[in-house]
Amino acid sequence: MRLAAFLLLACVACADPVVEMQLVLPKTDVMNTSCISAVEVHANGATYPATKEDTVKQCIEIAAGSTYASVRDAIHDKFSLQLPDTGLASLEIFGWSGTAPCKDDMDPYTTPDLLFYGNADYIGQDQIQLPLTPNLDCSRSNVRVRLVDMFALIGGATCAVASTVPDDGTAGAGLGTLVPRAYGKGVEFFGNQEGANSLANIATFEGYTKVGSRSCLAIDGGSNSGGSTSCVIGGTPVCAGAGEIEQASLSNPIIVTASNWDTALLAKFPGVTIGSVWSSGATKTPISGATVEVDPAHGKIVYVDAPATGTTTLKVRTDAFTGPSGLFILYSDTLATVTVKANGASRTVQLGATTDLKAGALITVP
Repeated sequence: MRLAAFLLLACVACADPVVEMQLVLPKTDVMNTSCISAVEVHANGATYPATKEDTVKQCIEIAAGSTYASVRDAIHDKFSLQLPDTGLASLEIFGWSGTAPCKDDMDPYTTPDLLFYGNADYIGQDQIQLPLTPNLDCSRSNVRVRLVDMFALIGGATCAVASTVPDDGTAGAGLGTLVPRAYGKGVEFFGNQEGANSLANIATFEGYTKVGSRSCLAIDGGSNSGGSTSCVIGGTPVCAGAGEIEQASLSNPIIVTASNWDTALLAKFPGVTIGSVWSSGATKTPISGATVEVDPAHGKIVYVDAPATGTTTLKVRTDAFTGPSGLFILYSDTLATVTVKANGASRTVQLGATTDLKAGALITVP
């Protein structure tokens, strides 16, 4: 279903033709949209995203109903943007939920919750059809996040020790989503409207947890000693209890050791996820000999061993499977579908990382 929502003006106070946008609603409208409080549109110029400033933005607050049709009606004829000086190259649209949703404070890790998004290229057409992609549902759930120090666990620490977080008030977790960039490589994190400090090693809060098929539910969590911004893995955890989300926390000294990261791979695949493969039995142990597969067009797997005692350097393995630590590094340019195989069993998970923060993943295989 389509409806003209706004006009993009070629110039101010002149008679040049306008470019009309038409929203294309999701074919299956199963997401509740009643919490959407703003819609934002970006008109990107010819040099975007290389020049991030080459875009014209407009954001309006709305009161939405429970369907995408109500969002469409709420923004009908409400947008009018001047074209970028470099010419129009593409459009992006974002549906936000949160207080002061149109306030852009330039913090990439604290944004309104992203309920939907969409994009389309401009190639000279009079009408641009802009499909909406559902990202979150407005229903809310209780969330309990347990931070687990991945490298302490690999080094032999018990779950009780590895999930004991500092009591200095620095540990906690926030909820959001990791979404593939529409233009440029990598993924972006949206959210952190909901979160809490850890209390008795658990961060407890309420948030939006029903996510669309093209993104992943994500946790941005950690403390002064380390952390990660990662997709929620789900399934059998290594240390988390029933009803808890397990978040792999990465040690800061390892993250900041520059020699741990392949600069050539980073140029092609700028997102870095450090994963560890574990057995899912009653006693969880890292799996040696596991393999990890990813579409080579969007990622590269490097197998590594844990740093030697007293050091922070990951050692790259010369073979094509995990060692005693079960460790691997995924370099990716988007959200990646990864298949882990071990002991005749396999498991497929979704992994991704922003370009400036590392992600962690504790993955159990049946």
